[in-house]
Amino acid sequence: MTLRELLENANLAALGLLDAEDHQAFDKALASAPESIRRQVIAEQARWSGGGELLPQVQPDAGLRDRVLDAVNGAIVDAEIAHADAHMELVDTSHRRSGSIWRATSLGLLTACVVLTGSFLYVVQSNRAVATGNSNNQALGEYVTGFGSEFADAIFDPATRRIHFTVNEAGFEGEVAIVTHPDWEKGRAFAAKLPARDNENYRLVELDANNQVVRELATFDGGVQTQAREVAQVSSGARVALVVATINAPANAQRVLLIGTA
Repeated sequence: MTLRELLENANLAALGLLDAEDHQAFDKALASAPESIRRQVIAEQARWSGGGELLPQVQPDAGLRDRVLDAVNGAIVDAEIAHADAHMELVDTSHRRSGSIWRATSLGLLTACVVLTGSFLYVVQSNRAVATGNSNNQALGEYVTGFGSEFADAIFDPATRRIHFTVNEAGFEGEVAIVTHPDWEKGRAFAAKLPARDNENYRLVELDANNQVVRELATFDGGVQTQAREVAQVSSGARVALVVATINAPANAQRVLLIGTA
């Protein structure tokens, strides 16, 4: 498929308008596309699956309105008192009038500061909500695309099996999961929060009883929010691990970050 066809099919898939045959062709084309193309297609699909909202659906702090109104009312009352004092005083009128004007101006400035501060906080909250929503939509699109036509099996079929991983290197915060099903030709591997590394990437491997690499199942890049890969089926009881490897070099088990058992 061309990039244009991939993008068109991604949008149709996000809206649930692809039939099974077209969806399978799209899945295969996307899986064989370069990493940069997959990211662009997944981001476009996530944008459509997110509902197309252009404005953040957020509400300002419930107490912001009351605080602003109280500040404005206080400034009005003080200004009226100052104005009345200026007319009632007969001694040193010019001095009192200047003081009253100064107080009214100061209170007005304070009110403006309160309003601007509230507006600034509202904008910050809105931007954070939009950023979080976009990030969640992108991750959701990656998961949906990763499962492809097997998405319903992964969610509802009790025969679906997940391989859990535990941390083997202290301080590592990355996450990996493998999802398999007896009827699938291949399993699905997902990775998230993998830190970027210079001249290194991450390999999902199968280990033997002596902690030697039997085969490589998938390769993941660092610095990418969420990634999905097709992997060969792993037999029950097999040991799988996430290791660090030099780019374009075979994987080894010198640095095992995560480990699990099928």
